[in-house]
Amino acid sequence: MFATHPTIDGQRRSGEASLGGAEARSALPHSTRTLIRVVDGAGAAVPDAALEVWCERPAALAGVREEYIHGRSAANGEFAVEGVWNSLSAVAWHASSTAPLTELTSHVNALELVLRPAQCVRGVVRDAISGEPLAGAEICIWTHARSDIVSSAADGTFAHPRVPAIGRRQQVRTSADGYASRISFVECDALDGTRTWSAPHEPARIHGSGADARVEISLWPEARLHGRVVGPGGEPIVGARVRAEGYAALLSDAAKPCTAETRTDERGRYDLHGLRPDIAHALFVDAPPLAAQLVELPSGAEHETDFQLEPGATIQGVVLDPSGAPAEGITVLLRRMDAPKAASGGGESASTRILGRASSTTADVAGAFAFEGLGSHRYQLRVMRGPQVLLRRDVVPQPGEAIALPPLTLDIDSFTLLGAVEADSALAPVEGTRIEVRREHTLGSVLVAGDGTFRIAGLDAKEPYELRWFAADSEHMLARTTAWASETVRLHASHRAR
Repeated sequence: MFATHPTIDGQRRSGEASLGGAEARSALPHSTRTLIRVVDGAGAAVPDAALEVWCERPAALAGVREEYIHGRSAANGEFAVEGVWNSLSAVAWHASSTAPLTELTSHVNALELVLRPAQCVRGVVRDAISGEPLAGAEICIWTHARSDIVSSAADGTFAHPRVPAIGRRQQVRTSADGYASRISFVECDALDGTRTWSAPHEPARIHGSGADARVEISLWPEARLHGRVVGPGGEPIVGARVRAEGYAALLSDAAKPCTAETRTDERGRYDLHGLRPDIAHALFVDAPPLAAQLVELPSGAEHETDFQLEPGATIQGVVLDPSGAPAEGITVLLRRMDAPKAASGGGESASTRILGRASSTTADVAGAFAFEGLGSHRYQLRVMRGPQVLLRRDVVPQPGEAIALPPLTLDIDSFTLLGAVEADSALAPVEGTRIEVRREHTLGSVLVAGDGTFRIAGLDAKEPYELRWFAADSEHMLARTTAWASETVRLHASHRAR
């Protein structure tokens, strides 16, 4: 039996009440197409405008979570985005005008982007060591449209005519072959045409003022990290993944990642390029089932680092809800607690680190999970639903050890939502279709059983959840509803969304 829990309004509902606490009958838009129309300030359609669209797709769409779409508007100013999405961001530009970033978190069938006059920013790109101008450097307004790129001329000068004249401060990204990229900031004033440049930790070299201001941007020649990866007996490891991660401080509370990734060749060798030499980096090597290794490197133009990987440990277990049923779809995170601190770097080097510190997986239909390729370190295992940590366990594996944990049972205070789906006979069987649970963002998903039932463990009673029902291995949404975790739910689909 499930415990009885109060809802926010004080009512009490039984976890085993008859199905029907919340019901949705194919509450869907008639179309899964979003039609974007680009217009000018007078509302007239703008043909051949460039668009950049970012979508977060549902978990039900196998292999696709985030998708960038680029294209141009048709003669009537329209551009179609096909399929269901959880969140969408869109920008447009044409000649010397831009439409500011529009961000959506609920599905719409139509969206209008209005082009407004933009401002032009000018500058020159130089080598940070020699001071020589750099031709062919690429400059984009990173926080507006990453694919709207201009190039520097032979004398290093550039002019980007499409900086939004309204809205937030924008990041200007500058990159060039053989150099590490750099971020600067520009903020425009729509009233008097002035613009303000800034760079972290050091003043930007600004020439002129107001609308005539231009900036000098210095790029460092790229750093090189290289070496060899071998196994326990000294044999070369082919295909080991080698990743580098550093962070350059942008503001007091923000940093830009500087990353590179490659695979080892037939001799076990790797070579990473495109990194900033003036900041420190973490270097992480993994080749399961061997134990991954993590080292910290100081700033510098070149580092040669060899690795010998040893047999790795494994951790496996199962997560159960308070009734003892499998907690399918719940997140299990493994965090390394003794990771090395960031090495010293230049003035812009930040100590932020993510690489090699944690990995996560999702419990399967039996509630089972596993991690492999672990070194002999201190780890903390966390069972989570979204940002909420439901359980913690400390684990210290020995080299090559296989650890089978006792069952991890969620606390009685957590909720398990029970539900069922039904569909008209014209639809395919419901077994293998997917239920996605959300609160602003996706918190996980579970598969529907052969009898049409599903259960979602590890929920709370703070506010209701949105449930979305998707066809098997597809982005086609069949129905959706909102429900409290203590409710039981029935979802009904009479047709497939097109």
